[in-house]
Amino acid sequence: MGRNGLATVLRVGRLTDAGFDPLVGRGGPFGHSHAVSELGVDCGREAGIPAGANVTSVRNSPQLFGSGLIDAIPDKAIRAGAVARGDGVRGRPNLVRGPDGRKRVGRFGWKANAATLELFVASALRNEIGVTSLLAPAGSRPRGSNRCPGESNGPEIDQDSVAALAAFVAELPPPQSRSSQQAGAVLFRETGCTACHLPALKAGRREVPLYSDLLLHDMGRALDDRVVQGVAGGSEWRTTPLWGLRDRTRLLHDGRATSVEAAILSHGGEAKTARRRFHSLPAAQRRNLIEFLRSL
Repeated sequence: MGRNGLATVLRVGRLTDAGFDPLVGRGGPFGHSHAVSELGVDCGREAGIPAGANVTSVRNSPQLFGSGLIDAIPDKAIRAGAVARGDGVRGRPNLVRGPDGRKRVGRFGWKANAATLELFVASALRNEIGVTSLLAPAGSRPRGSNRCPGESNGPEIDQDSVAALAAFVAELPPPQSRSSQQAGAVLFRETGCTACHLPALKAGRREVPLYSDLLLHDMGRALDDRVVQGVAGGSEWRTTPLWGLRDRTRLLHDGRATSVEAAILSHGGEAKTARRRFHSLPAAQRRNLIEFLRSL
């Protein structure tokens, strides 16, 4: 369930002076490696990057375990972390519309663009495999093109099925930390990493040890993919939860980093001071810190 990050997708859009357009209903927001046109069916769905797109961004598959716990974290618990934490670090919530149309704090997705697990699941059904629902009704077929043979005039999956799939995902348990590397945990805090990667957030009386504040942070030009989602600009990303990091083989949003150290050294923007502190550590201490992260 996204455990090792070996699957990727290609997000697309069009960026102009007027703003960012994800091209929903015009072939976006993802490019597709295959389409029904390959079967000789002419209904406007073509493989590849949609016409008009001038922005592409590779996205690593997210981990799904622990999603039920993240879904249960109150908005106010996430908002509470949106304060200045020193070293220029100050996250902000991505306020997006929930299933009821009201604004909620986003928490799922690389840019925290989905407020609830059901909405996240419904968006994945539509964007990755083209199955529409009440929560994600617009398909990838360009507006005005022919309807595919057998294509439904309404949602292609009922809400009960979306809810059942979300309920299954919600029950996937997070991994248990195997950490015995207390020296590494101390270094993780002292370098400033916990300014964003909070060890835990509360869902009711339960501590959720995800190592994330679920807020958006500016990560600098090197990680700017130019994609806008909600209030998140191109260089802004949700703090990635670190639980289960030991099983990831590709790190960062596009999988460019193949080691924990490479991922840390790619941090910029609000994280540049923490990155510099990490880089200045003696080699043995860097190993201790990485060993701690690889135990999560």
